[in-house]
Amino acid sequence: MVRWTITATAALLVLVAGGCTREQPAAGGEGPGAQPADERAEVRFLAMEYDTNTRPFMQKLEQQFEQANPDIDVRIEVIDW
Repeated sequence: MVRWTITATAALLVLVAGGCTREQPAAGGEGPGAQPADERAEVRFLAMEYDTNTRPFMQKLEQQFEQANPDIDVRIEVIDW
């Protein structure tokens, strides 16, 4: 059950992050999706702590995701039931 929960949580994080794509700005750099080059998008994710493995797993997942997507800042908050 714990493994399934962790897998489902990781899948949800991927889906949430995938929904954070930006529209391409109009010619001239203005309009929807236009952001300064130095500004990172932020995704916040709330996870429940099922056991002592949840927090380290989520921290590792966050680091791996941010390495693969340097323009997205993921903030995972793990809370107790």
